[in-house]
Amino acid sequence: VKRRAITLEERVEELERQVDEAYKEMHQREEAVKSLVSDVKNELLSKIAENQAGIRGVEGKLDNTTLGGLKQQVFGVLIVIYGALLGHIS
Repeated sequence: VKRRAITLEERVEELERQVDEAYKEMHQREEAVKSLVSDVKNELLSKIAENQAGIRGVEGKLDNTTLGGLKQQVFGVLIVIYGALLGHIS
């Protein structure tokens, strides 16, 4: 709200008051923006952590599937070789 200034000193004081109010408002807005950015950053970090946990779970399942299948195949080959050796020796 502007005040009615008559003298030059009153005008200068009014301008200084308006500048101070503008700086206060800018500071409040800056703090609000910083808070909003911080909230968004925290939310994104949380989502990234969730995605990384999901990826690790899928990688673990893939490793178990791949290595589990490989172990079974090696075991099968060993049984075939063992059977062939037993058949040859008998």
